[in-house]
Amino acid sequence: MKHTLIFIFLIFVSIKCVSAQQSEFEIEIRAEPLFNNAQVAELTTLTTSEGSSTTRLITVTVTNLSDELADDLFLDIDVSSSREGVLMQSFQRNNTPFSLNAGEVAFISNLDIARGQLPNITAPVIFDASLTESGRNFLNRLKGINTLPPDDYTITVRIYKRNNSRNGGIFLAEDETTTGQNLIDSDFSISQIVPGDFIGSNVSITNPYPEFRWEGLPQQNYRLILVEDVPGESPQALIESVLSTASSQNGGAANQFDFEYLNVQVDGTSFQYPSIGSKPLRPGKIYHWQVFSNLLTTSGVSQRSSEIWSFRLREGTQSENEVSIDAELQELLIALIGATRTQQILANNFALFEIEIDNQLFIGESARDELLILLNKVRENRVKLIE
Repeated sequence: MKHTLIFIFLIFVSIKCVSAQQSEFEIEIRAEPLFNNAQVAELTTLTTSEGSSTTRLITVTVTNLSDELADDLFLDIDVSSSREGVLMQSFQRNNTPFSLNAGEVAFISNLDIARGQLPNITAPVIFDASLTESGRNFLNRLKGINTLPPDDYTITVRIYKRNNSRNGGIFLAEDETTTGQNLIDSDFSISQIVPGDFIGSNVSITNPYPEFRWEGLPQQNYRLILVEDVPGESPQALIESVLSTASSQNGGAANQFDFEYLNVQVDGTSFQYPSIGSKPLRPGKIYHWQVFSNLLTTSGVSQRSSEIWSFRLREGTQSENEVSIDAELQELLIALIGATRTQQILANNFALFEIEIDNQLFIGESARDELLILLNKVRENRVKLIE
């Protein structure tokens, strides 16, 4: 666990350095762009079960600017959070110093520290890491979550002579940097709003140029895929076929399959189906759509996806199953239009055919389900009816 604590936090090192250095030594912290720009910090990608880092995260450059040998050198590493304070302190053991010749530059990566072997130094270099009380409380609150929350994380690296700071070493130089602003919450998900609903929900729409809307990060780039249902083929297989091809910026231009209607990159969380440049939706046909987004993580690129939703473009003369007005629907009608008008509807043998909500058509049993949701809200006083 001690090694793990070091490498979890070292990924948050930006290229910009803020340093306070003496003339004889210089420290610079350099990070790979992947780690500077990561939106998600996956802890399992940073260490193996044995506690050794699996990815090159950063490099600390230590330069001996003097014209003499510098021996008995030690590094300290502190990690702090703007919200939590100092989280972890790491000290190079007092019996494992390293040396630098006059003018020599040492490039020390997190991989080197994990292996206990610095470049051009034969003796092993070992670090002891310990959590502060704030650090222990912080990890306990994560409760096994494999990602770090958004925050400003500061890493400070100091170099000492004769011993580490804990054992009276002489301070020579330090460098620190703060980053972590690109991190997002680990539970980021994509949730569709309109049109349609889960596969088999029998939702119809009337607008042949629907607006696709979903919940997600507003500044994120998304990939929207829309396919027409093909008998004998699963919606997932159809979408995966399109996903294997290149997307376009305008929807229709890159279509490679007869069933493909949209394969487009979208900035933001909505897309208006174009009236020009894409194949028109066909009345009576069922369509499936899914949204994807790529996140930069500490292991590379991770794809997130929404569920697959479906809808049908309603035909003008198409008939649907009618639903009788049962006791629950009567209760809702009475709350909405009163007992007298409800009795008139029942006396004339009316049945439920369809309802339209937010430009989305619900027919038959789907319409009844939506009305029952409204009825429950009325019963719980969560909806105020105004006459």
